[in-house]
Amino acid sequence: MTKNSLDFSTQEHTFLFSVKIPWPLLHLWNGLQGGSNGSTTYIDLLNSTVVDGWFALRRNCERVETLLVNKAYEVNLAYRKTTGRKRKQLDDKVYKLSIRRNETETMESLKSELEKSRAALEEGKQKYIDLEAEKEKLYEQLKKEIKKLQI
Repeated sequence: MTKNSLDFSTQEHTFLFSVKIPWPLLHLWNGLQGGSNGSTTYIDLLNSTVVDGWFALRRNCERVETLLVNKAYEVNLAYRKTTGRKRKQLDDKVYKLSIRRNETETMESLKSELEKSRAALEEGKQKYIDLEAEKEKLYEQLKKEIKKLQI
């Protein structure tokens, strides 16, 4: 193994920052996941709560997803077991999640995803316009056929 490959491996596992997630939010996420169809991940939920898009996590990051699933389950159990003043103490707790360098999305990939979404939206709009025109055309044909039948 060369020194450069060792440096890269070390960089991959370098922690960039930590995210403090309030326990009530984890409790809410656990409830949302219980009623969802499974298409939304905890990473999606975390990404959607990030203010001003300061960062975005990769959707396929198993380490973070597993940590969030396990912690949300643990928090949910704690909430089930407590009431009153003890529950208020749980509301004040936070989970500190450390994020590694290789777990964040790059700006280029986010821009690319945004462009793909915009293109798909424009395509959808065009199909809608085409469908509207086709609907009007079919409606006019239907009116003509009804008039023929009435004569």
